[in-house]
Amino acid sequence: MGTIKLLLIRPATRTKIFFAKYASVLLFALTALIVLFVFSWLFGMLFFGLGGDGTTLQVQDGEVVEISIWTRIAQDYGLQLVKLVVWATFAFMISAALRNGALAIGTAIFLMFVGSSVTMFISDKPFAKYVLFSNLDLTQFTTGYKIIEDLTLTFSVVTITVYYLIFLIIGWVLFTKRDVAGH
Repeated sequence: MGTIKLLLIRPATRTKIFFAKYASVLLFALTALIVLFVFSWLFGMLFFGLGGDGTTLQVQDGEVVEISIWTRIAQDYGLQLVKLVVWATFAFMISAALRNGALAIGTAIFLMFVGSSVTMFISDKPFAKYVLFSNLDLTQFTTGYKIIEDLTLTFSVVTITVYYLIFLIIGWVLFTKRDVAGH
């Protein structure tokens, strides 16, 4: 008997099941990010050592400033965590719609790779700043390199939040309305 059938014979609502599955996806993604950080740090320490003064250079407001390497790492991982959550939510929505986890993950990875190319291609169009790909790379606000010049951090965060909620709502509606597969 499938997992979903076992869950549905107990007195748990589909909404509760949906958000439990979603929480497990996010927990897995966060665990993968932590493992990536630990191995990156270990391999960096192994191959490059622990020397240096613990600072790095970063462009802020058009000026080059010196910041702590740990601040920079926290910024980069924190901003990439936003991207990870959005893509995991997108893949979860596709999985709820198509009942195919492999296709959902493959689609999300494909779109993640072509997203920057799409942004470059449409950057001169007036609708470009409303496309998810244009807003998802929040590191553009810490590095000073923006593909679309009139983007702001606030606008990008609002746009990402709207897309995130749309993905979550569509996934929830599709999950709660679908029939349980007989196979």
